[in-house]
Amino acid sequence: MRRKQPYQSQIDDLLKFFGSNHFTGLSNDLFFRQKKRYGSNRILLAKAKSIFAIFLLELKKPLFFVMMVMCLIDIIIHSNDSGSYSGWLLLTVLLMNASLGTWQEWRSAKMLDKIKHQEHSVCMVLRNSKVSKVNDFQLVPGDIVLLSAGQKVPADLRLLESEGLVADEFVLFGSTEAKPKHNRPILDNNLPLYQWDNCCFKGTKIIAGKAKGLVYGIGVNTELGKIKQLSQSIQNRLTPIESELKKGAIFIAYFLLVLSLPMLWINIRATSHHLEELLKLFVGGNTNTFSILLAFADFKNGVKNVIEETITLGSALMPIGLPLQLYFGLLIALRKFPLTDVIFKKLSSIETLGSITTVVLDKTGTMSSNEMVIQRLVTAEGVLHISGKGYSPDGDIKIDNQELLNNSNYNNYESILQATLFCTHEQNNPPTAAIPYWHARGEATDAAFAAAGQKILKSGLKSDTNKQLIQIFEFEPSTQRSSMLWRLDGINRSFVKGTIESVLEASLFYIKDQRRFRLDADSRAMFLALANEYEKKEFRIIALATKELNDFSYYTTEDTEQRLDFIGFACLADPPHEDMPLVIEELKKLDVNIVVVTGDSPGITRALSRRIGLTTVNQQAPRAIYFNQKTAEDYERLKQEKVLILGRSSAENKQQFIKELQENGEIVAVIGDGVNDAAAIKQADVGVALAIRGADETIEAAQMALVKDKLSFFAYGLAESKALSLNIAIMTVSYLSLLFAEGFVAFADYFLPNNVLIDPSLIVLSDVVAVTAPLSVLVYDKHSFQKGHKHQKLLSANNLLTGVGFGAAIAIITFITNYLAIHFSGTQTSYTFLTFAGLVLLTTQTIMYKRAPKHSIFSSQTLNNNALLIAIGWVFFCILALFYIPVVSKLFGSTYQQVGWFEWLLLLGSSLVYGIILEALRFINTKKEPLAY
Repeated sequence: MRRKQPYQSQIDDLLKFFGSNHFTGLSNDLFFRQKKRYGSNRILLAKAKSIFAIFLLELKKPLFFVMMVMCLIDIIIHSNDSGSYSGWLLLTVLLMNASLGTWQEWRSAKMLDKIKHQEHSVCMVLRNSKVSKVNDFQLVPGDIVLLSAGQKVPADLRLLESEGLVADEFVLFGSTEAKPKHNRPILDNNLPLYQWDNCCFKGTKIIAGKAKGLVYGIGVNTELGKIKQLSQSIQNRLTPIESELKKGAIFIAYFLLVLSLPMLWINIRATSHHLEELLKLFVGGNTNTFSILLAFADFKNGVKNVIEETITLGSALMPIGLPLQLYFGLLIALRKFPLTDVIFKKLSSIETLGSITTVVLDKTGTMSSNEMVIQRLVTAEGVLHISGKGYSPDGDIKIDNQELLNNSNYNNYESILQATLFCTHEQNNPPTAAIPYWHARGEATDAAFAAAGQKILKSGLKSDTNKQLIQIFEFEPSTQRSSMLWRLDGINRSFVKGTIESVLEASLFYIKDQRRFRLDADSRAMFLALANEYEKKEFRIIALATKELNDFSYYTTEDTEQRLDFIGFACLADPPHEDMPLVIEELKKLDVNIVVVTGDSPGITRALSRRIGLTTVNQQAPRAIYFNQKTAEDYERLKQEKVLILGRSSAENKQQFIKELQENGEIVAVIGDGVNDAAAIKQADVGVALAIRGADETIEAAQMALVKDKLSFFAYGLAESKALSLNIAIMTVSYLSLLFAEGFVAFADYFLPNNVLIDPSLIVLSDVVAVTAPLSVLVYDKHSFQKGHKHQKLLSANNLLTGVGFGAAIAIITFITNYLAIHFSGTQTSYTFLTFAGLVLLTTQTIMYKRAPKHSIFSSQTLNNNALLIAIGWVFFCILALFYIPVVSKLFGSTYQQVGWFEWLLLLGSSLVYGIILEALRFINTKKEPLAY
């Protein structure tokens, strides 16, 4: 057992290993020992984080950590200063940033929890020679479980007996093909999991037959449990903007340490004589306590000045306002997106979405609806076309796609309609509060016939008033047929469905115009050729036949499935999501790579791709290969052709492929709904779950959930986010200009003759309070959207250099106006006013320039955003409040004093000079190719 996989083992060896018996099952004593040894058959989702835990994770981010240290130091060194609030203000801003991020993630998690629908099932177990019904979580290895059609497999089982067992393993492998099962050992080594045909796996569904299976894996040791564990073990990656902010915070922290060294040296030189006096007092044995304390106080003040100046410089250089501005900007964007049925766990996912270079799609349930639908009924008389979506009973039936089927014309097609109606006894479930759409009660094929039967009844075929189901013969893999016996108006009749070859082989006649004709070689060939034509159109063919039976009390398959009257066949399809062609078209416009990674076969997936327009850049059919055939060359081909299909991919394959794409520099979005997609979704930069039909594990792993399973929401969100990314870049450059201007002023201010320091609280006011409004509005500025814009790093070298350039210009103009103010006025109020007002006003002009670099400040293109104009009005209000409202003046360290006309004149002059510089830049830009708005 330890050397062999369960599928390779002999049944007796497995029973002996677990101490079980084929006929009696486990004893009670052994059951309790196994329970103690192996635990419960539960697979628990990861415990949801508390709001406090999420808050702590926010505070652990490098930007917050560095700023928190600076705040605490500032609070400590100013603990005795009654009028200093800078440290507390900085701390308040940081906690506000962390709180907003915490609230968004916690709120989204709560919304997604409401969508999840974990459930437990019961199963029949043989123990102590008795068959009893138990909850699936009470199973242990060695238990013997009885399986039947319609049941979910409760654990990983090695089949001991099998009678026509067929399993739907979509949840595990993503394949639409039902799998016949047997109980024979398989001797092949290293067989892929989906080829373990003598095993059944937890979470899959039995659609036909019955069996007895030995439990060999429970809980997290099942294949389903391993996938869930893999998903939960993957750490969330930093979003592009989080990664950039982390690098920026670390860089600025080192930069501050280096920059503080000259300040420390100057202060040490300035206080060196106090240090010398202090040393002389100690060395000379002087016991004059007053002199010692005075010398120590002077030296301490020098060190305090260095710390204070470093904090001031750090406040200027740290992008404390950027997360807040991005949050508010993305919040505005989220409110304006018509995506009310999309849940973002983190707002940063919107920005990350704009960075996506590769979109990875699952096939079944994502590209397709995973709902088999009968779209054609083909007979010797003609073809009936059936419309409608999914398993809903709504839809029309048309003869040759022209005349609607009704009471007056259904007689010629009565045989095929009756066979469709009575080849299944299943009924589909109507929408409920938990599942708001029509859904299957049984196997997908039966659900398709049930939906078609309801449409037939609505179209006019009268259901027999006297009907009784007599007997059911489940699908038999050896014959490829199943049948149902009904008593209709006193006559026993069997209705058979199966593959076209098997049903034709068992038929002697065919029906046309409600008459029987001999089924000869030519007519067989005709029906096979007709079916082959529909198969080429990617339909799945299910043949239908009937037989009138003599009145017996017992029938065999020989009685019901031989010497049949062939009626025709149904054409089934798993149609693509109705909005998939639109989604593919939008993704192509955005120039992203599209990869389909599926558990289904590459051929089937390629056929579906053609139907939805998924082709290469040269309009060729996409390359479709098995996952294990993938080579390094396929990554290069993907860059050129933009499309790739990888079939027969396991959950581990999908997750590993996403990781490889990321290692090659791709930013990846993954869309899926099944458990086998959860690990890939967790690994992705943006994982997208189809929430209504999706597994709980997939919803938990995703950063974004589509509540109504509308993929067009994703395509629209991706297009909007890529357009948003340019606006975010514009906002970042504008903010960097303020950041560097503050840094230049704070650093150079130390060397001015009067040494008038900018208070960190004023930096907070300019960074967070004043310019946050226009910068946040700028994020969702539709007037500057550029569709198809390619993402650029926010803290790229180009953006940093641009920010330095604008920041230097703002700082120089601010210094000149301050020099004039100090020379003619000499008051601290003049300096404080001009520094703060100059920084925020010139930054606001930069914002207006960056959003419309080719249009004059007075043009309609520059002034066409009312929200932005209101935000600029807020900037002026902040300037006035600082100097004309006593409470605000005191809070931000300004002296309450009326600012005279001279200071206002200087501010107006500095704005005019900067405006002229920007107009000159606009004139230069107009010589280049204009931007496409």
